[in-house]
Amino acid sequence: MMGIRPGLSRILADRRVMLVAKSTLAVLLLWAVLRRCDAAELGEALHGVKPGLIAVALFLHIPGYVVSSWRWKLLLRGQGADVPVSRLFRLYLVGTFFNNFLPTTIGGDVMRVMGTAPYCSSKSVAGTVVLVERMTGLFAMAMLALGAVVCGAAIPPGCGVGWILAGVFVFFAAACISIGSVRMRAVLTKLVGRVAPPRVAEKLLVVGRAFSAYGNDRRPILLSVALSFVLQTNVILYYLLIARALGVEVRALEFFFILPAAQLVMMIPVTPNAVGIRENVFAFFLGGFGVAPEVAVAVAWIAFAFVLVYAVAGGIVYAIRR
Repeated sequence: MMGIRPGLSRILADRRVMLVAKSTLAVLLLWAVLRRCDAAELGEALHGVKPGLIAVALFLHIPGYVVSSWRWKLLLRGQGADVPVSRLFRLYLVGTFFNNFLPTTIGGDVMRVMGTAPYCSSKSVAGTVVLVERMTGLFAMAMLALGAVVCGAAIPPGCGVGWILAGVFVFFAAACISIGSVRMRAVLTKLVGRVAPPRVAEKLLVVGRAFSAYGNDRRPILLSVALSFVLQTNVILYYLLIARALGVEVRALEFFFILPAAQLVMMIPVTPNAVGIRENVFAFFLGGFGVAPEVAVAVAWIAFAFVLVYAVAGGIVYAIRR
């Protein structure tokens, strides 16, 4: 016990240091974007929203959660687990709470894994399902963004990262496709057996077998990808409605590139809940189309505020169900 406590103290101290560092970076990034904004114009932008469009945008989270729950159910069914959609819907809400009120976005996935593990053969299988679900979402996001570019979506002027982002999207797409590759799984299994410690290799082989289930029966993956396209389109429509409510007239086609690119950047875990990154990303991409930074920040803040509304609902569900 005496040997454990110092190690635990070091871990907690390191986490506190990391949280302070991330919070400091968030403050600096917020300062960088807000110093370009006029406080009065930012307040005017927030005050002048069109309530009808905002209400529809807020409502879009519900069909988003429903589609996400069915996608998750299909992937779990591919592992022989039959979980009620209602339970998965609640777990999504709880996951949203943990994602947004903990200093990391991993907490929500952990809660989702813990909530479905009793229905699966192991926690590793439940975790694999969540991982595959994430990958199908990234695949759909990649294809929508690339499709927008092919269809003539304008890359914001001065955006030298546009094609780099497209390359990253292609990488994610290839990773998703590799799930169904028997040869790829055989190579990875052999590699894991040679280089990983026995206990780690055992866990990874369980994950590998879970992936193999999707390779043997690809219907859950194909249906999940189809639902991921619906879900990502819903997310894009959500931001588009918020932007329209604030008077932003950037074409819908451009949003099919802007949103996946913005989501990709916001996934980088360098600030708590992408605070500071979110505002700068929208100011950058929308600013390339002549949108004032005040309006771009307002889009980011309203979108995040609505997520927090559902996160609070998830916290209430978690408190009631404990």
